[in-house]
Amino acid sequence: MVTAVADAVGAAEVVADAAGAAVEKAGESAVTPRAHAVRYEEIAELPKFDTGLYEGCTFSMSGGDAKLILRFTELPPFEINFHRARWHQFTALPNCDAEQIKSAYFRLVEVMESRVLSSFVDGDRAPIKAYKELHHYRIFLDETGCHEVFAESASAGTSIDALSLDDTRRWADLRHAYGSASDIPGLLRQLAELPASSGKDEPWFSLWSALAHQGDVYPASFAAVPHVVRALSIAPAMADSSFFHFPAWVEICRQKTATPIPDDLRHAYFAALQRLPSLVAAAANREWDGSFLACILSTVAAAKGYGTVAEAAQELTPDVASEFLEWFFER
Repeated sequence: MVTAVADAVGAAEVVADAAGAAVEKAGESAVTPRAHAVRYEEIAELPKFDTGLYEGCTFSMSGGDAKLILRFTELPPFEINFHRARWHQFTALPNCDAEQIKSAYFRLVEVMESRVLSSFVDGDRAPIKAYKELHHYRIFLDETGCHEVFAESASAGTSIDALSLDDTRRWADLRHAYGSASDIPGLLRQLAELPASSGKDEPWFSLWSALAHQGDVYPASFAAVPHVVRALSIAPAMADSSFFHFPAWVEICRQKTATPIPDDLRHAYFAALQRLPSLVAAAANREWDGSFLACILSTVAAAKGYGTVAEAAQELTPDVASEFLEWFFER
């Protein structure tokens, strides 16, 4: 496998050398443009593994978003989500050049100041764009090839397991504040559009009311959390604060009330909580006001099992922090 990649790199370099020689041979009268130095910024590094454990990948697009799922022997799948993907190109291994391989070998990178992306944006004549800005992402996968995507944002991590929304019998058996949770899958499906939460806007109003009701949580609450985190992973830099707040609050209430988690939901629930800190990091470049800061502090604390700290952090806006420090040093 490594030999195949080395051969591909070598062949690409030979082609590049030949191209360079052809330019020199063209004569001194030819004007050679200054080389464009390409920079790369790492977006996500895959878990540590032997490259021989890589089995393959699946790329799919749905509703304007794209997903690349990587499969490994003895490891859980690794998922890369591209939010508002506008372009995708796959280059098979024999056709990859040395730069594609070296720059993104088993890691997701952003191609900075991408000329290809600039040309794409310049050629987009749509009066209303379906994106705010685009980034050029690249990943090279051994013996598969190179995937490149233009998208608004990207996030990556171990695939989030969750109770299937199509398992109608199990959801009907689960309970929430008002009885059977058979209505919850329909609400959770709406989260893929990353809806905002304001006042009585759905689906958040019904999700909060049924699953985190006045400090109580229910079996259906634990089934819902992985779906909320899965939706959050699509675009953590753009998702509403409720995508962070909801799983944190469910965990806070679970610890306060000692509500048991059904055995078939435990693994997915705690695995989803473990993903939250990395999704917080993925949201680092967004605008943070005081309320969002408090929400994020609470989310990290809850994910790490500190329920009491998480509850206190939800109130720790900058103004409250000043009052707390005065009280703390005067007590």
